[in-house]
Amino acid sequence: DGRDGRKVSIHAGTGINYDSDLLLYGASLSWPFGDKWRFKYKLTRLELKPDPELESTTIHVFEVLYAFHVNLYAKLFVQTNSAIDKENIQALAVWRFKPPFGSLQLAYQRGTSEQGQQSDQDDTFFTKFAWVF
Repeated sequence: DGRDGRKVSIHAGTGINYDSDLLLYGASLSWPFGDKWRFKYKLTRLELKPDPELESTTIHVFEVLYAFHVNLYAKLFVQTNSAIDKENIQALAVWRFKPPFGSLQLAYQRGTSEQGQQSDQDDTFFTKFAWVF
């Protein structure tokens, strides 16, 4: 961990998944750039041996946040999964006009599906308005 908020972590584990030996490992990095930008990256690798159904995978997760102000920010999230050739993309804009309970959110998502399933890359746009008074 760095004094400027940078964090790096490494993980690894082993086990058994049904009749296959499992090896799970990866790393993550979190790095703020000044007061406005935040960057995160996570890599996870799952290896199964034997792997008759080709379920071994590499997962990448990228996340970028830009804070215009503490109560106005935008966030981009991208995730890939190599075993099912899947990509998820989410973009979010948040304005907290009555923090912490009054906010307006605009969001876009591409790649919705059941967890762990390949899907058509559908597009979804939604808004959320919340106000507690």
